Amino acid sequence: MTNDPVEDDVRAVRDYFDTLGAGEWGRLVQAPSARVALELHRRFLARFIRPGSRVLEIGAGPGRFTVELAALGASVVVSDISAVQLELNRLAADPAVWPQFLDWEEELAQEPGMLDGGTHILFAIEHL
Repeated sequence: MTNDPVEDDVRAVRDYFDTLGAGEWGRLVQAPSARVALELHRRFLARFIRPGSRVLEIGAGPGRFTVELAALGASVVVSDISAVQLELNRLAADPAVWPQFLDWEEELAQEPGMLDGGTHILFAIEHL
């Protein structure tokens, strides 16, 4: 623990997803309600993401939605708080069509117009 509650929260979230590892991939297929949620997300993406769209996937995890975005023809930049989740995403990646992996978010912010949308923004309502 530090004297900084924000840093402590960030560390706790990172540790959780590092420990969860590959279990995160199966989260959206384990229960019938989770499979419905996955299908709703797929349909939402198909409605709004077009070939050539540039998307920042924040909290990409092991790549469940990265797969969907790539299949729709999006150019994806992937970021996650967990190095373990990013590595799982890299392992699933097809270098010919897969994302740029972002370890330096602050540089991305310096490139206006680089992105058209972000999945964290698209899916934020699910977590409210």
